[in-house]
Amino acid sequence: MSEKRYIFIDLYEKNNNIYLEIKDNERGIDTLVKKNIFDEHYSSKINKQAAGVGLYLTKLIIEKHMKGTLLVENKEFLYKNEHFYGALFTIKLQG
Repeated sequence: MSEKRYIFIDLYEKNNNIYLEIKDNERGIDTLVKKNIFDEHYSSKINKQAAGVGLYLTKLIIEKHMKGTLLVENKEFLYKNEHFYGALFTIKLQG
């Protein structure tokens, strides 16, 4: 794991669609967590008092009200000649 912590935000247009990508270098999201990350009331926190509705509501708003998609994947990337691995959230909106 790198001592350097990064969050990258990219906004671009491609093929008449608008993309917002948010990625970090925190080793990615565990497969079991990733499978359920957008479920209502899901929380990966040890303290289960958290409601766990943030990503569920975010996905619901983007898909139902903005006609878009919200995806998550783990991705390797290069920054300043260093290799990193982390989570990548992508919001795609029809242009």
